[in-house]
Amino acid sequence: NMPVVRVNFDGEISRMDLIGREVLVQEGGTTVSKFVDGIIPRAMQRPCILLLDEIDFVRTEVSYVLQRLLETDGELVITEDGGRRVKADPMFRIVATGNTQGRGNETGHYPGARSQSAAFLDRFTVWGEVKYLMQPQIETMTGNKTIAAYYLEHTLAFLDGQIDVPLSPRGLMSWATMAKALDDLQEAFKATLLNRANEADAAVMKGIMDRVAA
Repeated sequence: NMPVVRVNFDGEISRMDLIGREVLVQEGGTTVSKFVDGIIPRAMQRPCILLLDEIDFVRTEVSYVLQRLLETDGELVITEDGGRRVKADPMFRIVATGNTQGRGNETGHYPGARSQSAAFLDRFTVWGEVKYLMQPQIETMTGNKTIAAYYLEHTLAFLDGQIDVPLSPRGLMSWATMAKALDDLQEAFKATLLNRANEADAAVMKGIMDRVAA
């Protein structure tokens, strides 16, 4: 039940986005320069989780901004604001998510993911793996046994290298929503999943669907 501040990383996230920048403001009819805090200083001064989503996509020169903050003292020095020191709230936490464990785009599934430095990765002291959902969980989410059975076989085929693209919960929910709208599981499968697959994947996916829907 903690508040979450989420930052979606991409190649355009800069140091100024994270730390802050000088802006021009009007004060008493005069234009003056004022430093405005970025995402990190604003988040770290209150009890919350700073979620660094898709951290694998951060540029190396930007990731170094986070290094001191990830150390045990939890302090950020803003050199752009005269060396101002910002101390983290005792209940402030940083969590990062990534699909490549900081190793970059090894599989071809995550274009744009960058290999991160060992020094940066070493500052994350606790690592966890989010495993694929189980069939009963999918059945509860979608309310459909056939979709749950398909998900299990699709995931096994992906892990075995038979299918190139994994099936996400987002894709499953799109399929389930479309199936209710059309009242046709097969047509919804084609519209949301099958039609976007390449020829090789589509053949395997259709075979799985034929088996589980029989």
